[in-house]
Amino acid sequence: MERLLVLIYNYRNVILFLILEFLALWLLVNFNKNQNKVFQDFILSVTGVIQSWNARWITYFNLGDQNARLLKENIWLRTQLIHLQSQLNQLRHYQSDSLKFLYRKKFAPSDSASFDYIPCRVIYNSNNSNYNYLILNIGRKHGVEEDYGVVSNGGIVGIVTKVSENYSLAMSLLNKNFKLNAQITSNNVRTLFQWKGGDVKYGSLSYVPLHYKISVGDTVVSSSYSSIFPEGYIIGTIHSFADNQADGFYNIKVKLSSDFRKLDYAYLVRHKRKNEIDSLLSQVAQ
Repeated sequence: MERLLVLIYNYRNVILFLILEFLALWLLVNFNKNQNKVFQDFILSVTGVIQSWNARWITYFNLGDQNARLLKENIWLRTQLIHLQSQLNQLRHYQSDSLKFLYRKKFAPSDSASFDYIPCRVIYNSNNSNYNYLILNIGRKHGVEEDYGVVSNGGIVGIVTKVSENYSLAMSLLNKNFKLNAQITSNNVRTLFQWKGGDVKYGSLSYVPLHYKISVGDTVVSSSYSSIFPEGYIIGTIHSFADNQADGFYNIKVKLSSDFRKLDYAYLVRHKRKNEIDSLLSQVAQ
């Protein structure tokens, strides 16, 4: 206490000066409209700068929560999109008979209800070989199983082939062993998609007969024949094609919708009725 009193005594002139300055400033601001307005504008600017810095720090430390919330919103939007795509495909198929379409729309089950989505991150992604793979940051303890599909905001990415307790290994779409039932949306013709190596931006379609009309820019999506991916999930667009008179099919080059050099966040797709479908197929095989 004695030291404090000594300090105040030693700096009494400075302290008195500051008190008088504060009092003068208070009188000037409160009894002069122009100065009061200038002072308020200054305080508002300083407060704005401080709040802006504070908001940036809060946003930075809350990025994890924000990403988790955005992933959940994306899952909901993705489910709605698949549902709408399913209805659109039905409409295209039955557009010549509206009554028949309305009946089927009312009573047919929605394929989108058969799928769940689990958000994840790609922590390893190879794209320099003919047999590329991905590693995801979730595994068995998160509910992941083999044969789950992997998709991103850009489109189909791969299929889970192995699962550990905390991680999953997925065969990339950029793998020569990866084959996917696909269809061209302009004419609904079923086909087979495969990446045959080389450029990571392009894949190929097989078994599209020459009597079907196709065009550059036509969208290629997963077909209803797939038991892993929802019908209508984008793979890419037709980049070029040529007639192959020898076998009666087109040679079609597809530009992939996903940029495999920028994969980060992704979603695992679980077909809730896949085991039931596989059981029926196994009985046919017997």
